[in-house]
Amino acid sequence: MRIKFLFIIAFLMAISSNIFAQTITVSGGITVFTPTSVIVDANLTITGGGNINAATVNFGGGYISTEDRLVYPINLFGVTGTWTTATGVLRLSGTATTAQYQQILRSIRYNNTTGTIGQRTVNFTLGDAIPFRPCGATENHYYRFVTSTNITWTNARTAAASQNYFGLTGYLLTIMCQAENDLAFNSINQDGWIGASDAANEGDWRWVTGPEAGTQFWSGNGSGSPVGGNYNNWYSGEPNNDLGNEDYAHFWNTAGAGQWNDYPNTPSAMVGYYVEFNGNIPVTGSKIVDVCNTNITQQPVNQNNICAGANISYTTIANCADTYQWQVSTNGGATFTNITNGGVYNYATTESLNITGVTFGMNNYQYRCRVMNTTSNAAILTLETVPPIFNANPGNLTAQCDINEQPVYTNYTEFTTAGGSATDNCGINTASFTIISNVSDGNSCPEIVTRTYRIADICGNTTVYTQTITINDDILPIFDANPGNLTAQCDINEQPVYTNYTEFTTAGGSATDNCGINTASFTIISNVSDGNSCPEIVTRTYRIADICGNTTVYTQTITINDDILPTITVVENQNLNTDPSSCFYTVIGNEFNSIATDDNCGIASVVHDYDGGGNTLEGKQFPAGQSITVTWTITDNCGNVQTASFVITVTDAEYPEITAQDDLTTCNPQGEQSAIVTFDTPIATDNCSATLEQIAGLSSGSNFPLGLTINTFIATDEAGNETYMSFNVSVQTSSEAPAITTCEDSPFCLYTKDAITLNYGGGVVGNGASVKWYSDIECTNYLGSDNNLIINSPEETSN
Repeated sequence: MRIKFLFIIAFLMAISSNIFAQTITVSGGITVFTPTSVIVDANLTITGGGNINAATVNFGGGYISTEDRLVYPINLFGVTGTWTTATGVLRLSGTATTAQYQQILRSIRYNNTTGTIGQRTVNFTLGDAIPFRPCGATENHYYRFVTSTNITWTNARTAAASQNYFGLTGYLLTIMCQAENDLAFNSINQDGWIGASDAANEGDWRWVTGPEAGTQFWSGNGSGSPVGGNYNNWYSGEPNNDLGNEDYAHFWNTAGAGQWNDYPNTPSAMVGYYVEFNGNIPVTGSKIVDVCNTNITQQPVNQNNICAGANISYTTIANCADTYQWQVSTNGGATFTNITNGGVYNYATTESLNITGVTFGMNNYQYRCRVMNTTSNAAILTLETVPPIFNANPGNLTAQCDINEQPVYTNYTEFTTAGGSATDNCGINTASFTIISNVSDGNSCPEIVTRTYRIADICGNTTVYTQTITINDDILPIFDANPGNLTAQCDINEQPVYTNYTEFTTAGGSATDNCGINTASFTIISNVSDGNSCPEIVTRTYRIADICGNTTVYTQTITINDDILPTITVVENQNLNTDPSSCFYTVIGNEFNSIATDDNCGIASVVHDYDGGGNTLEGKQFPAGQSITVTWTITDNCGNVQTASFVITVTDAEYPEITAQDDLTTCNPQGEQSAIVTFDTPIATDNCSATLEQIAGLSSGSNFPLGLTINTFIATDEAGNETYMSFNVSVQTSSEAPAITTCEDSPFCLYTKDAITLNYGGGVVGNGASVKWYSDIECTNYLGSDNNLIINSPEETSN
């Protein structure tokens, strides 16, 4: 039996060292053999400074209470240890430095006297809590039992919340699975409160502490049911609210041994309460202890029919084995002695013993292996001479036309080249290989020839091998080349039938046979159409025979399908003017129909796609101002389609017209500087449509100023063609002078293109008056103040 220690957890999480005073790290594994006690981890390290007041070493899994022990061999530095067999926990208590606790934990030993195969997990934890990772959790949970006689549940909850473990805040224990229930209870094994209650709603049992606070796991009394598949472990008939207001749960060690009971929130016989902490903190390290017994899984086997000079080996395989010692008995197993390497023996202390060059004197020797404290079975070495055997042979053969296709094996080399071989425990005499009979049955198709060969070993022991050769041409001729499937465009006659073998080979076909073909047998046996068209498939089947009458067929398909597109040619793109006095162009005759069409198998239709389509564009009208693509489509009799397109662009080249208007002359009313003039607004006309716009002068009914006004109109059609028309409106001055010559009361107008002199000789204004001259009737553009003022080229003036 041996024990393997495997390192599995170095740190539970990476946390800054200034949070934890100490962290713990376990080392790699060791291997020892029992019966003996072994130090679990002589290289365990605790980092950090300060003192430690407690630690626990416990079995986290695989613990067998009847054989596993954790031993603190001697009290060091005032720290004492208490081992509890029922829970598998070794508690260390007492204050010591970090270095001292490191030495204490390095002294812990594991004892096992029975050696039940399996794995045990040993946890080293700083502090007094027991570590466990329950129910698929991703972080460690830590469990502590606090002794507090007759404490109520509510006080226990408050007290648990005040518990601290290396920075983790405690809470009354919540239990999510059977493994957690067993670990928590079995590690402490006391009546104590846990964090479940139905005080808020009778029969609605929930976890009310820790991360699971608010989670309902049970509904009803003892005959109730779990909720949401959540774990529960009520004692039989519980919860029953037997004492009234039994609203709080606890481990019931007295009756339930780890099962739960409901109880009132009153001083009771509770020993204390269970506290749980959870979080990945680096104060726990774990190792796997692998306990196993040495067990031989493969025994050495007898070596029979061994020839002198041969090399052999014996093998023993065992688990939990680190030492092997091979032994030999030369007296039929009466006594065995250890084998040492040398002479014919090698690897005498490994799983496999090698013997090189067995001698006749070793016949009936027995060999066995001592593995740890276990001994294998004895295997016998037997030397014998036996006849050789044909352990491989070429097998029965066939020939198609003649026995010479399969020549006789005249020596052993030819026999082995053909796939045969002979073996013997002591070796064969290859020169002895010979044929001793070669007999035909005299028949044909098939003829069977029987051959018998003989070989001897080096001691003259012989054996024979019988082989039959069947001569029979049962291989069909093959069409090893053929013209392949064919196509035709319009008619099957494009691909005529091969009426003889010569025409077949001329087309690229050929037939072969192992014994020759009968070329005269070539014939067509069927020529069938599927009755369809586009495509129509005609299947032709040809047959040929070999000289023995074996026949084979070749099937060829001819697909008749016109896959050649028809052709079509159309006119080039067209740039046209509209018809006279029209806003479109009308196609005359066949001027824009397709120029040329053709197809190998015939044309079904030629149509265009403009204005409802058709087979001619004659009479179609194309509107001005647009570029229209016309596509002609040709379809042949098999539905192949080809298209061609051209563009017709129609331009409106006609200019719009404007009705004429004669020049107009009128006089201004007496004392006025303008005259109202009316006239008929011109009208614009065009072959398509046109708009009329006055671009100069005044509109009809406007006050026209003295002098000449030019009225200009422009007509623009949709193509941008423009036509202009102008006429003059002349307003002349009345012959009577104005009665009042002040600007405000009586403006007057003159029209001239020469410089004028403005004179004022007094008048009603009074003696000594002056005049102000303006160029507009609103008297806003001041020209100057003088009785006589010369103005160069004015158009309008007012005083």
